[in-house]
Amino acid sequence: MYIMSYFPPNKAKINPVIELNIEEELLNIEGNSLPENAYSLYLPIIKEFQDRSEILTKNEKIFRTVFKLNYFNSSSLKMIICILKTLTTIKGKDNLIIEWYYESAEPEMKETGEDIASLLNIPIKYFTK
Repeated sequence: MYIMSYFPPNKAKINPVIELNIEEELLNIEGNSLPENAYSLYLPIIKEFQDRSEILTKNEKIFRTVFKLNYFNSSSLKMIICILKTLTTIKGKDNLIIEWYYESAEPEMKETGEDIASLLNIPIKYFTK
């Protein structure tokens, strides 16, 4: 079994908790994502998908991606889009479940998820926290 749990340094609560389980086909990103360098924070996830693309392609499981972000900056948004693009290329949009959690008092967070869904032409399920 391969599990990658990545808990970036989070003294100021600017980085999310990231958990990736390739065998279970699950990615969970939770918390705030306000790093100075989102590329270096999220690149290991993209690299894991690329390195294990053969396994992910052969596996007929549905890959579940869960975003429970409170806030994120524009560079994090760009990397979230890159993650979803990479995953969609490897698994295909029909083999993905993307869950997007947002606070009901923050409808712009849901709108951002809708923008991503429209941009990538992928379905996203929305849930209030």
